[in-house]
Amino acid sequence: MLRELGVQDRPRLHVLNKMDRLSEEDKRALTEPNGHGQNNVFTSAVTGEGLKDLLARIDSAMPVDPIVKLRLRMPLADGRHLSNR
Repeated sequence: MLRELGVQDRPRLHVLNKMDRLSEEDKRALTEPNGHGQNNVFTSAVTGEGLKDLLARIDSAMPVDPIVKLRLRMPLADGRHLSNR
């Protein structure tokens, strides 16, 4: 599948979400090094656990395109600027 898309040589991260649903024992079993050399990142979208690590790992894998956080505020009445005309 990746070969068909032409992205088989791109860096990859294995992101495992929902870490907040696991017991401490299960977390330990998953996060211990398994010898397979997989590039795993463990996150929880609910609690925010691991998100800083995920962003840092993405940033290091793509050093020419660092992540920039922006906060935009636009009144709902100005929605025409968001349309795809």
